[in-house]
Amino acid sequence: MKKFWTIAMCIGLPLFMASCSKGKTESIFGNIPSIYENQFAELAKEVNFIYTNQGDRDAADVAVKQKADSVIAIAFDLAKPEATRLKGYQVDFAVDEDVPFAITSEMNIRAIEVLRETGETVVSYAYLTFDLDPKEELNELYYVFTGEFGDIGAGVYSCPKVVKEAGSQIIRLPMPDVPAKYAERCQSVRFISQKTYEELKDVLEIRQFQWKLEYQKSLEDMQ
Repeated sequence: MKKFWTIAMCIGLPLFMASCSKGKTESIFGNIPSIYENQFAELAKEVNFIYTNQGDRDAADVAVKQKADSVIAIAFDLAKPEATRLKGYQVDFAVDEDVPFAITSEMNIRAIEVLRETGETVVSYAYLTFDLDPKEELNELYYVFTGEFGDIGAGVYSCPKVVKEAGSQIIRLPMPDVPAKYAERCQSVRFISQKTYEELKDVLEIRQFQWKLEYQKSLEDMQ
C-alpha cells in the first residue's frame, strides 16, 4: 500500500484569521492531522484498487486524480471548523540562550491554512504572531516543534526581509511530515541556533522515518 504522505498533494490553502487570544492550546494543529490521515488512508486503498483492476494506465491515472480531488475536498470541509477553532490560541514557546533574539510577548495562532487541492504534501500551516527583539540582523529563524513525544519536527523559517529592529512578526510554519499521532502533539515551539538545528535534524529524520514505518505497519495489520 502506498503511504499516505507520499501521495502528491497541491496547496491551495485558505486563511482562517485570528482576532483575539483564547488561552493556551494543547495542540497547534488540533485534530487536523487525523482528519487528513484518515482520508489519505482510504485514498491509498482506492489507488491500489484502481491500478490493480484498471487495464488502461492513462484511464487509471485519471481515475486516481478524480478520487484524490474528491478525498481532499472532503478532508478540507471536515478540517475547516477545526482551523477556525484554533485561531487566537496562545502557543507555548522557548528560546535557547544562544539564539540571537528575544521574544517579548506571548505567541498566538493568527491563522491556520489547510490543504485544499491536489499536488503538495503539506497538510497544514500555522501562522504564529509575536514580538521579536533581535540582537543582530536576522535572515532565518531555526525552530523545533516539541510536545508529549519530545522533539517532533525542526525547520528553518526564512524571513521575507532582514529583521533589524524590534517589532511584531508573523511566521508561517508547516506541520511536520509525521503520522497524525505525533503531529497532533506539537504543543510548543522552541527556537534554536543554527548549530543546534544542524545537530538535531538528522536525528529527527531518523525518528520520523521510524514513526512512519510504525504507522505503515499499523495499516498493514488492519488489512
